Amino acid sequence: MKLNSNTLIALAALVVSVCALFISVQEARIMRTQQRVSIYPHLEAGTFYNSEGFGLRVVNGGVGLAKIESIQVYEGDQYFSDFLEVIDYLMVDSHSISYNILEVTELNEGVLQAGERVQMFRLPWTEETKLLSNRIGRINYRVHYCSLLEDCWEINNFSNRPIPLEKLPKIDESKEFY
Repeated sequence: MKLNSNTLIALAALVVSVCALFISVQEARIMRTQQRVSIYPHLEAGTFYNSEGFGLRVVNGGVGLAKIESIQVYEGDQYFSDFLEVIDYLMVDSHSISYNILEVTELNEGVLQAGERVQMFRLPWTEETKLLSNRIGRINYRVHYCSLLEDCWEINNFSNRPIPLEKLPKIDESKEFY
């Protein structure tokens, strides 16, 4: 079988076209990945202590906005709706810990910008808050958050890094922390 020059040119053009299509698809996939990474939030939460008192801080160490979808604070089957419930639970006999000395920032259903730090609560040092700081480690937390592209993660006090979620769990309003 003899191939003429037109057939060879047509076959070469077909091969080049298939290669160009493959490269374009790969390039688009890489660009989508870069887009996701360019708006990736990375939340971290933890207790902080200083000479003035202690509290819980949340930091967005990523490069994108973090939309807070859900916060749960609990011990076992007991879920709390605010910090005063946590304090009443841990410090049954406390009379001096109240909103008079408690600084609280609501975070549920909020947005954290890249680099933003939020103190969810802060208490000054007193004899009772020193005792509370020793007991606060019994309390667990879970925060669900998403990027602007609806990629979602969970942070909690059992893992030192965000856990990717396939989809957000159904929110049970009775277990939400506000």
